[in-house]
Amino acid sequence: MTGLKRQLGDLGMPFAFPDFPVSGFRLLSRPARRQRKYHPVTQANPSVDDTPSRAGAAEYDEMVRGDGVIRPAWRPLIGAVHAMPEGALAERTERACREFQDVAIAYDLGLERQAVAPVRPVDLLPMLLPAAEWAALEAGLAQRARLLERILADIYGPQDLLADRRIPPALVHANPRFLRPCAGGGAAGRVLAYAADLVRAPDGRWLVQADRLQAPAGIGFALQTRAILARTVPELFRAHSVQRIEPFFERWKTELAATPTEDGRPAQVAVLTPGPFNASFFEHLYLARQLGAAVVEGADLTVRGDRLYIKTLGALRRVDLVLRFLDDEFCDPLELRGDSVLGAAGLLQAVRAGTVTIANGLGASVVETPALRPFLPGLAEALLGEPLTLPSVDTEWLGRAEALERFLRHPGAAALRPAFATRRDEQIFAQEIERFGPASKLDEVRREPHRFVAERRPSPSVIPTWSPGGLVPQPLSLRVFLVRSGDGYMAMPGGFVQVPAERGDAATPLNPPMTAKDCWVLAGAQRAPVAAAVPPKPIAIRRPGDDLRSRNADDLFWLGRYTERLDNAARMMRAAAQRLAVDWFGIAQREEIDHLIRVLVDERLVDPASAEAVSGLGGLHRLIIDACCGRSALHDIFRSVHRIAQSLRDRLSNDVWRVVLRLLRDASERLTHPAADVDRLIATLDDLIGLVAAFGGMASENMTRGNGWRFLDVGRRLERAIYTLSVLRELTSGETESDSALGLALELCDSSITYRARYLGALQTGPVVDLVMADETNPRGVAFQLNGVAQHLIEIAASFRRAPAPECDTAEAILSSIRGVRLDRLDDGRGERRHLGRLLLAAQQELVELSDTISRSYFSHTLLPHSVGYEWSRR
Repeated sequence: MTGLKRQLGDLGMPFAFPDFPVSGFRLLSRPARRQRKYHPVTQANPSVDDTPSRAGAAEYDEMVRGDGVIRPAWRPLIGAVHAMPEGALAERTERACREFQDVAIAYDLGLERQAVAPVRPVDLLPMLLPAAEWAALEAGLAQRARLLERILADIYGPQDLLADRRIPPALVHANPRFLRPCAGGGAAGRVLAYAADLVRAPDGRWLVQADRLQAPAGIGFALQTRAILARTVPELFRAHSVQRIEPFFERWKTELAATPTEDGRPAQVAVLTPGPFNASFFEHLYLARQLGAAVVEGADLTVRGDRLYIKTLGALRRVDLVLRFLDDEFCDPLELRGDSVLGAAGLLQAVRAGTVTIANGLGASVVETPALRPFLPGLAEALLGEPLTLPSVDTEWLGRAEALERFLRHPGAAALRPAFATRRDEQIFAQEIERFGPASKLDEVRREPHRFVAERRPSPSVIPTWSPGGLVPQPLSLRVFLVRSGDGYMAMPGGFVQVPAERGDAATPLNPPMTAKDCWVLAGAQRAPVAAAVPPKPIAIRRPGDDLRSRNADDLFWLGRYTERLDNAARMMRAAAQRLAVDWFGIAQREEIDHLIRVLVDERLVDPASAEAVSGLGGLHRLIIDACCGRSALHDIFRSVHRIAQSLRDRLSNDVWRVVLRLLRDASERLTHPAADVDRLIATLDDLIGLVAAFGGMASENMTRGNGWRFLDVGRRLERAIYTLSVLRELTSGETESDSALGLALELCDSSITYRARYLGALQTGPVVDLVMADETNPRGVAFQLNGVAQHLIEIAASFRRAPAPECDTAEAILSSIRGVRLDRLDDGRGERRHLGRLLLAAQQELVELSDTISRSYFSHTLLPHSVGYEWSRR
């Protein structure tokens, strides 16, 4: 921090003392860095300062003027940073980055590259925008949104602009983003959300470098960034009066709820996401929570009678408005893209019928093409009757003969870009240009010039970014978000700032690896009060028991099974590792190891061939270490839990999510590399068992006792019962059992303490089997699990107002067969032992079949009232 303070002092910081020490700032000219005196600052207009960084500078410096003085808006912030204790900013930065990674909230910021060079997902120093400058930006962007909406309405409607040649027809008909099924039927709809990527030119002007109407991303990320910074660096917020962004979301929520519906009820809003494997999935979840909307995937939706519904276990729920974060053509496999599995068949027809609103409308991305930019000033005059106030970066469409001629005369003077391309296409195009050079594309440009644009982007402005060595200037890209409000648009006060994570990179919007910054809009002296949100209409109180989506029920069921499977595996591995900690093996110890290896092989945690080849203590040690560490079956279970938990992000609270994801990730990382000592391995497995117990406790305490919780608990109890039966069958159903086998069975089933208290340590087969299998008061016993499963299945059936299903009878039948075993004869009759072995195997198989029956009945059925999901029962 000492170096940082010295660096700040060189910037003409107007502290009380004029001779603050100076060491220089990277962007200042060499003479300015030598100055060691206070630079007076003009206070005539402290809210707006458009002074360039320095005369003839290639970049605009957001914080420092050309004479080396900090701009007025930045002085309180830099003063607060200077007042922080030494090392505080570094510690706070690390804490904020951990918070970002823990909640797993956003884009692929290149974090997978951390093995090579760590990437910080967030920087604590915000970008500052004075109130007057923000007001001009907001007005310009609102005008731009209105203009693009008018253009969209014409392109998918009368197409007068094409007939009058105000827009060249090639920009529409040759654009693959123009969706012909949407034309003429009003499917494009209104622009309800708009985002723009901005860059500041060296002269201080803001320019639009991209318009975003197709699923504009980043707004949820900006909200979470603000929340994390408010907790991490509250003193920076106290240094400024910053406009809050929460009222924006409240107003937006009210606007969405006011969407007109057929029967006048409040609109039901859904956020359509590609799913948990999309890089922005956690942003979709966070935004949906702020707006009170349901998060859905295409498989959760169905169209019946030209109306859109969410499929739940018991009924269909009407949807009136969809905020989509899914590309246009993927939304309807029936009419748009037949190979899509992400959308809902018939969605476009429901939009045409006017029963559902899509935001933004399908096909809206047609106006995102950079080839439209040269025509926007003329279109603003024609459609709005006013000049375009916020210009675009200098762009020429090469479909014009004069533009093509200029480009071919000096091909290196501008950057060549595809006119109609997805973000992925643009990345591939840029890689080809970098590899083969611009000349490799000239023949293609001559053949089809309408497919290309020539773009002259200015050098973006730079902003100070914290680094261990001090402040480093980095180019920035600013994304600003607007949503419809009445007849106009309102902007979120602030935005999503990105800077390159590595020095020297360009500031390309959402191009990983990037570091995020918050954007603060300062409250002006005459700040207008935020309009109060209109109170929503009262809604009826309800306590539904059947509103769980079938996909979520399936995931909860398997989350329960896999977390219990993780606990079982950890207990077996721990038992084996504890026996490796001794210096020698006796006969009893060797028997226990043999029993353990058979159990591990039976549970598929150890390869049978590797187990047969074990000889001596060293071989056993390698076998157990390999089973616990590296790419093992145990880590396959880790990955399954993580995958399913991602799918359930909208159903799990933040506290449960931290337990499932962060602690699970930590335990997995500790097991990734072979432990040098067994004690460390045992400690890791202890923590893993405690983690699963913590998850079970939090689920029990925090989840509403609905069908979601019931399916989670059914999954856990089924898995525990199957595991216990497997252990008992392996260790207690032989002709005779040794004390080592019986003791191991109690240990693996976590029943040793109860047995010792009940029988004072005398090990016999009958009492052991009774406690672990037939005792209905033992929470680790099979009978206890079956009782719970049967009760849950009865309650689930009752929630649908129907008689108990056959799966309830199956659970009761297995429990009855267990109650019928003559446990008092296990220690003196071989026939009863053989009967026990057959019963354990049959019960285990019946429980596996019961699991499949539950999946068929509730998750993958096809007949009403259960036609509400898709088949995903194989895990």
